[in-house]
Amino acid sequence: MNMKLSMLALAALTGMSMAGVTTVMSFVDGKYTKGEIPPYGNWYTYADSAHGATAEIATTTEAMEFTAVIKKNVQTYAGTGFGWAAKDAAKDLSAFKDMGVCLTYTAAANFRMDLKQSSIKDGNFNGVVVEAQDVMGTVFFPFSEFAQEDWGTKTVVKALDLSLQTGMQFSYKTEYAGPNVNVINIAAISFGKSCVNTAPTLKTGVEADDVAELLEGDTLKVAFKDIFEDADEDNLNIVLTAGEGLVDLTGKKSYSLSDVAMLGSVPNPAEGTTAKVTFVASDAAASVTYSITATLVDRANAPVAVNDTYEAVEDSELKTSVGLLDNDYDADDDGFKLYKYTQPENGTVTVSSLITGVFTYTPNADFHGIDTFTYTITDDGGAESEPATVTIKVKNVDDPATVTIVDSTIYIGDIVDEAAANFAKGIAVVEDFPTFDLIIPGANIVFSDPDVQGSDFPVNARSLKGVVDLRYKKYGANHVITVTAVPDANGDDVIQLFAVDGKDTVSFNIPVTVTEVPDLPKAFADTFEVVQDSLNFIPAAKGLLVNDVNPDGKSALKAILATQAEHGTVTVDTTGAFTYEAGDYEGEDSFTYVIRNAEGQESEAATVVLNVTYKNKAPVIVAADTVGSALLALKEDFATGITFKATEVKTWFEDPDGPTAKMTYAVSSPDSIVSVTMNASFAMTVHAVKDACGESFIDVIATDSLKASTTFKLPVKVSCINDKPMRIGGATDTVPVPAAGWRKAFGVFELFEDPDDSVLVMSVTSVDRFLNATVEGDSLIITLKDETQYLQNHVQYIVKVMATDEGGAASIAKSLVFMFDPNAGIAQVAAPAKMGWQNAILANRGSAMMFDMQGRVMWKAKLPVSEAQVRNAAAQVQGRKILMVNKQTWTIK
Repeated sequence: MNMKLSMLALAALTGMSMAGVTTVMSFVDGKYTKGEIPPYGNWYTYADSAHGATAEIATTTEAMEFTAVIKKNVQTYAGTGFGWAAKDAAKDLSAFKDMGVCLTYTAAANFRMDLKQSSIKDGNFNGVVVEAQDVMGTVFFPFSEFAQEDWGTKTVVKALDLSLQTGMQFSYKTEYAGPNVNVINIAAISFGKSCVNTAPTLKTGVEADDVAELLEGDTLKVAFKDIFEDADEDNLNIVLTAGEGLVDLTGKKSYSLSDVAMLGSVPNPAEGTTAKVTFVASDAAASVTYSITATLVDRANAPVAVNDTYEAVEDSELKTSVGLLDNDYDADDDGFKLYKYTQPENGTVTVSSLITGVFTYTPNADFHGIDTFTYTITDDGGAESEPATVTIKVKNVDDPATVTIVDSTIYIGDIVDEAAANFAKGIAVVEDFPTFDLIIPGANIVFSDPDVQGSDFPVNARSLKGVVDLRYKKYGANHVITVTAVPDANGDDVIQLFAVDGKDTVSFNIPVTVTEVPDLPKAFADTFEVVQDSLNFIPAAKGLLVNDVNPDGKSALKAILATQAEHGTVTVDTTGAFTYEAGDYEGEDSFTYVIRNAEGQESEAATVVLNVTYKNKAPVIVAADTVGSALLALKEDFATGITFKATEVKTWFEDPDGPTAKMTYAVSSPDSIVSVTMNASFAMTVHAVKDACGESFIDVIATDSLKASTTFKLPVKVSCINDKPMRIGGATDTVPVPAAGWRKAFGVFELFEDPDDSVLVMSVTSVDRFLNATVEGDSLIITLKDETQYLQNHVQYIVKVMATDEGGAASIAKSLVFMFDPNAGIAQVAAPAKMGWQNAILANRGSAMMFDMQGRVMWKAKLPVSEAQVRNAAAQVQGRKILMVNKQTWTIK
């Protein structure tokens, strides 16, 4: 329900706070004014600019003028608003939960007023539609009527929560069916239960113009709660607006309803003089006036002694420079002087001048705190004042605490049948002694501190070296210290009884000697996790001695096996490390051991529990070689692969822990004498590797479901066959030479090579009649037969040679054509001459490497190396191998 109230408009426009109404903003004297709940910063605008909507805000002398322009043919909006705090922080307005908004405004068309809430993220805030009005007026909108807009299925319902408010917004939208342009003027915003205010009044029976009689020196008290009242229970502002002959003795001129004005007469008023004072009580709506006229009566006044305060220091004399009478007075301006004074409780006062009241204060020894005395004064007519109190604050100076030993007698519990002892001589006990009490009578020892009032000091006891444990308790006036042995601890200690006064600590000591008693080493039980079918090793760092102790700590401990385990074999090292060789047993096993120190003392036996856990067993080979000799009679470069069916492969293994069907298989040939493959069904096929021969084996690997595996080594033997020597270059090589005076030498491994690394023997099978060709060792030497002759141009001079391997098993021929003109006749072979590896390994730089047929480096050395080194390296590699010397390669059997 909306209510238009003209009274609020008046109040808001004057910027006043009304009954139950708290101002947010208003306009006062033509200026925008923030109220008790002020907006933060400036107002802002927002609009659907993508569809042509605009929003503008301007401040006039009477209102915030908001102009919204929207489109009628499309859903658009424009708005303005303000926040309650920086960065849109939430403000708690829950104090107004049963209230509403008083809005003073004009508007050309309906618009919406929303309360922004931090828990609402989609902009569908709780608010109300405000109806258009042409004349500035105030409307009340209860918070109970604030609700979200109906967005259909997109509505996320969030109730109004005044504790989470971030600001207020005023918006104009297409759906309000108004004109394209809406001008809204907002003159005031307030929160309250209503927008009505009632002016304050005088209470029933109170006259607006009151009268009284006031004697000089007396006080006229005006209790405002007995004068004014306000039906709205507003906080009234009461002001003393005029006063003649009367003054508020407290100096105040502004009051609240709970205050009391203390009115006093001016000094020495003339007989029959009257005085008047006026008070105005106001709320946001109106005010009421109360005046009181007093007839002033002159009389003789006693002087007034005013209370004084001084500061002194403990154990120090205070001599004042400002006397007691410095702030005293006489209303009749009569002379006055000190009349009498009392002595303080905790010191003495000596006044040295009755006119000024200068005095000396001497505090009692060690006193600190508050001390007081009183005094009075008399005027020239003999009138005496009321007593004034002088307060002296004596600052504390820290004094050391002390302990006084009246009697050194103490009583020791059952150790000496409670006989008296002198603690100065100390107490002697043996290691691991039984607990006993030290009893010190309260009268035997006195703790004191001048800074502490009374004698109740916090007292406690402690061990200075930790050889003994203590517990202190006070029984009546007696100090009782319970002394307990620290296991296996011995030596000298000090029992200290001490008191603390907050700053100081004071104490005295009782010596204690604990005599050593030899202690046996102590072995403690252990538990270890081990696995079956394994040799389990537990290192010393985790072994038997880790938790064992030698109380005297003077020597190292040694572990010694006492009883053997039942289901396995234990070997114990003196360091505490041990092994446990487990069989197929699964479960709990145990053994015992003792420990021995260097003095030969042994502990009691300790039990070691071994939890023997299951261990997965690898597959085992269950059948002999079903292959027979199929892989032992192979010849180098055999043509047809040899296949073993999966059913046969699987017969070679079984899994002791489960079905064989769950095993998987794999194969490899470590030395590459043969190539072996296995398909997805685990069928295995063996193939030849070119030029590879020798004895080796194939690894057949069976793996169970827990990844445990076993390897079956299948022997392989490939017999070598003799390979024919090969030419280096072509069958015919052209050698360019000068016409005369030349000599050519060719090593056998420059012209030929042998795949089997056999020794080659070179021979001349044919030579041109103009040339000489001889074989000297491994070299072919070619010269002119007659050095006086010249080779003719375009003529071929041919030498044929043959290389034969060891035993003459195989040979190959090659022709060398010598020509003076290299561009004529048979084309020259471009391939460079290749030296034999026996010569290559003699180079002074570079390296030699040996590879197997899979390309793995099996040997490497820096050049030069000997032929014996190469052949020894070759013997370590099965089958064919490749020798590389400075990027030249040879295949070696």
